Amino acid sequence: MTRVIQEPAREVPVLHETEVLVAGAGIAGLYAALEAAAHGARTTLVDEYSTVGGNYGPGLGSRHDLWQSPRLHDRGLGGQVGDFLAELDRRGGIRTFDFISGGDNVPWRWNGMAPIPVIDRNEFQRLALQRLREREVSLLLSTTVAGAIVVDNTVRGVFVETPEGRRAVLARVVVDTTGEADVAAAAGAETDERHASDESGMGLFFRVEGVDWEEYEAFRARERDKPLSADEQRWVEEVLVEAMQMVWKNYPRELLPFIMADWESGAFRYVAPVPGGAYAYKIPFGTHDQDVTTVEVRWPAGKLSVLNALDRSTIEAAARQHAYDTIDFYSRHVPGFSKARVSQTAPYMGNRWSRTIVPDYTLTEKDIVDERRFDDVVHVLTTLYKYDEESRSGGSKRRLIDLKNREEGHYFDMPLRQFLPRGVEGLLAAGRSIGRERTASLRWRWIAKVTGGVAGMAAAEAATAGVPPREVDIRSLQRALAEAGYYLGEPDRLAELGIA
Repeated sequence: MTRVIQEPAREVPVLHETEVLVAGAGIAGLYAALEAAAHGARTTLVDEYSTVGGNYGPGLGSRHDLWQSPRLHDRGLGGQVGDFLAELDRRGGIRTFDFISGGDNVPWRWNGMAPIPVIDRNEFQRLALQRLREREVSLLLSTTVAGAIVVDNTVRGVFVETPEGRRAVLARVVVDTTGEADVAAAAGAETDERHASDESGMGLFFRVEGVDWEEYEAFRARERDKPLSADEQRWVEEVLVEAMQMVWKNYPRELLPFIMADWESGAFRYVAPVPGGAYAYKIPFGTHDQDVTTVEVRWPAGKLSVLNALDRSTIEAAARQHAYDTIDFYSRHVPGFSKARVSQTAPYMGNRWSRTIVPDYTLTEKDIVDERRFDDVVHVLTTLYKYDEESRSGGSKRRLIDLKNREEGHYFDMPLRQFLPRGVEGLLAAGRSIGRERTASLRWRWIAKVTGGVAGMAAAEAATAGVPPREVDIRSLQRALAEAGYYLGEPDRLAELGIA
């Protein structure tokens, strides 16, 4: 039984009042706030860090993943999301990086496509802060959301921790973009914690400097595609796979002789054990950007939880140590890295999956594969994989679509009900907080952007009408989304919905 301490009741001063409060200023939260404000609602954005942007800001992530959907890539995104990205591109804040020369050598590019678009983090944050100011969004940075204010089963704001102590922020509608469904859980809504302790793991982005990239790429070009010797193949199968407890096709083949020698001598383990039963390893350079990469930490299902403070701290400390140790290994062995050093690490680790809301309706794999339509559709999304007879006959549930030949994944409706946590009123969720069904891949960056924008517009409509989000006029919302450029389907589908 867990020990408990009784906390004395206290009066909490009201710090601020608003119409729409967005909890979490990451990718989803930023666009939720911008869309709510653009739609006429007084909006407040809260985040525990001193800046905004999440994965594109302090998190050091960069890749712009809309290229995974050729047709939507050509069409572009709508609303504040599309407008923001267009302006970022005009400012030179979206550059290109030749993913083919790095990473896992998967032929992602399709005919006529430029190299992978990469977000410039500094320009992204600069534009984000400018847009928030122009939209008169109130910012509460370096402020931690620490609870939900619930009155008559309706979320009316959040408690926050500030340098002055605990404070209350009141709102007509709250949008949970924390990535962990923190507000929903605190409000007593139904949540699902299964993914918080499974094997998907966490990642720490970090940057290096002092690398001669031409020398390194020349070395990789010489070595990366050489066939494995019998001893190397045996070592990969018996040692590397055993350490990772999975087959890892994307290990840096060109480094394998160095990895084996240091591992056997005890000088360095490329896959390092982490207390509690996890393991840490660095993915190859070139998967996200040239000078930025990730230490990933994984564990068997049920071993650790990203919601447990002690587990999370152990994981983060191990990941940071492994980043430094791995670059030391590179500097000893790898051409171009003799003067390399870690120049920056993200202040937090990201996790692919965590606690999510249990929504009014959860998209299922069958919904997605069957490309089911919903009357309350608020955006049409797409998958990077095909779940079809071809993949199943090959012994797998899914196969990567052929992007080189512009093959499309499954296009499926995202219903408004997916944004609404069961058990409470006055609350929407967006981003990873709604990603309960993995087949939908709702954690992808471009999807987090559009779900944030959709939730922000829905929150503004609810706040303006003085109704809970569940009672928003769905046709009015759909019409506003379509007019703003969000993709709800082709003209015949819009006519079918009565919003053409």
